[in-house]
Amino acid sequence: MVVIEKAGVDHIEVGRKAHELEVRHGDGAYRYAQRLSEEAGAKEDPDDHRFWSAVAAMLRPR
Repeated sequence: MVVIEKAGVDHIEVGRKAHELEVRHGDGAYRYAQRLSEEAGAKEDPDDHRFWSAVAAMLRPR
């Protein structure tokens, strides 16, 4: 479900996915997104890695 614009990640889709993960996983949403980012990196899928990294960054506790 990665939506890529010409310049990179679709930040509207990142926000939607971050909200969805917060609803579904609560406080664990950040860890879930981070794990998906790491898995995409291990699979050498740069688009998914970039997307999930952006989602994780949005959810990262401050």
